[in-house]
Amino acid sequence: MLTIQRSVTCPWCRTYYESYPAAPNCVNCGGPLPKAGADKGEKPDAPPRILPKKFIHQVMLWRNTHSMIGVIFMVIGIPTIVAMGFGLIFVTVGYFLLRHGRKVGNEKINALTNGIAAEGIITEMAKDTTQSINGQHPYIIQYTFTTQDGSLQQDSVTSWDDNNTMRNHGDNIWVVYIPENPSISSPWPPIV
Repeated sequence: MLTIQRSVTCPWCRTYYESYPAAPNCVNCGGPLPKAGADKGEKPDAPPRILPKKFIHQVMLWRNTHSMIGVIFMVIGIPTIVAMGFGLIFVTVGYFLLRHGRKVGNEKINALTNGIAAEGIITEMAKDTTQSINGQHPYIIQYTFTTQDGSLQQDSVTSWDDNNTMRNHGDNIWVVYIPENPSISSPWPPIV
């Protein structure tokens, strides 16, 4: 019998495994690894869940485009206030970008930490040709899930990981969402 060796990237610390490890969790951070193919894996633990600290820092700054650009604008703007006088524009724009980035990051962390688990389905997978890094395009993965009150919600995530080519339309996933605002959701484990 022929078995396919599938690589996996840990969604929590971005550790790359050339072949899927025998353990269900990452050896570096302890976070659960995504399952192979259409297997959605184990249901997330009841909230509150403890997330790896490195992941929280990544979501709040390093993998958060708005926050990162906001910090850069503020760092450039503060010295130019004194030197040239127009740095206040940079500081103001940077502040609002940082504030927006932190809001989006906090929503994702809140969903992953305190969200209720629901079964979801991948409804669409496509390459996003509107953006690229080094000639590579990210994947947009759309999913739907049903909330406790029976309403159908749709959301999407953007991912740069080529392991997502193993995902298909109709695959089952776990989704965690905030019951008071179901538009705040995330796949579990997160898709990187």
